[in-house]
This record gives sequence, structure tokens and C-alpha cells, in this order.
Amino acid sequence: MPWYVKSMTVEEIISGKNEEIRRSFSYVYRMTNFRPKDMFLLAATKPDSGVELFISPSSVFHVKPIIDRYGFMPDFRPDASRIKLIVGDEREFKKLFP
Repeated sequence: MPWYVKSMTVEEIISGKNEEIRRSFSYVYRMTNFRPKDMFLLAATKPDSGVELFISPSSVFHVKPIIDRYGFMPDFRPDASRIKLIVGDEREFKKLFP
């Protein structure tokens, strides 16, 4: 399965859409009892301002409604030098992105 990405504008961030996505993802993560271990929501700052949110492949089954609702698109694995963990297990994140 691919990673999924949502590119967000400054206006979307100001309106709180990124926080809405974070809360929704976090809720599902808790409801799955923090499984799978490599279930992540990540963020990367875009060079032209704004942010990209990434959903890990193992999350897709659990958060498909979030992917569909907010228009996430299939993408490649994000560059480790650009990302930070928003929701997920930090130890597992560090294993995947040392």
C-alpha cells in the first residue's frame, strides 16, 4: 500500500483543518488500541509555506474515511529529513525513520 499525502495551504491551517485531521486520526488510533505499531500521521513543512500531512500505509485500513473526506492522495514514502511525528508511537517512528 502507498503512503497518502494531503498538501495544506496556510489558509487551511489557519482555519484549523490540520488540527481537525489530527484529532480524527488520533481518535481512530486510540480506538484501535494504538495498533498497528507503525500507524502514523506525519507532517512536513512545504518550501512555499503550508504543510504536507502523511498517513502511513498500515493506517489506511483504519482511517480510509479520513483519507476520503480530506482528499489525501497516494504518494511515496516521505523524506525522513523533512518530517515530524504528529500521531503514533515515537519508538516505531524512529525505527522507520532513523
